[in-house]
Amino acid sequence: MKKILLLLSFFSILTACDAILDEVVECIVNRRPVLSNNKLDSGRNDTYYSNKIWAEIKNEPKDDNYYYNFSYRGDLPNGINIIFEDREVYIEGVPRETGRFKITIHVSVDARYYNEDGDIEDPLCSSSDSKTYTLIIR
Repeated sequence: MKKILLLLSFFSILTACDAILDEVVECIVNRRPVLSNNKLDSGRNDTYYSNKIWAEIKNEPKDDNYYYNFSYRGDLPNGINIIFEDREVYIEGVPRETGRFKITIHVSVDARYYNEDGDIEDPLCSSSDSKTYTLIIR
């Protein structure tokens, strides 16, 4: 009986360690969403403006297999809009005022693919990222 209990305990510890090890290995690989580091081009008042920010999953070749959910906070100049499309954020329009405008973009992702057991597979260390960009209109 002691051998069976010992074997069950060992199996239980091994299973728990395996799950923890999987998480640690995933975070060593550091799969997580990231927003582009590009700086926004300056624009001119009353002149069409267009720029793009994008997101990807760092160290993940299947980064199209995620739903990308964007939001933003900050002030935009009158006439400029933000459009979210797939993994890209478009900043465009005809600005009607000058100044420096700080915009924080936030992205969160959800997995949209399944493993062989039919469970959602989500091998990420983090599921979101935020960056602040400055738009200058002269």
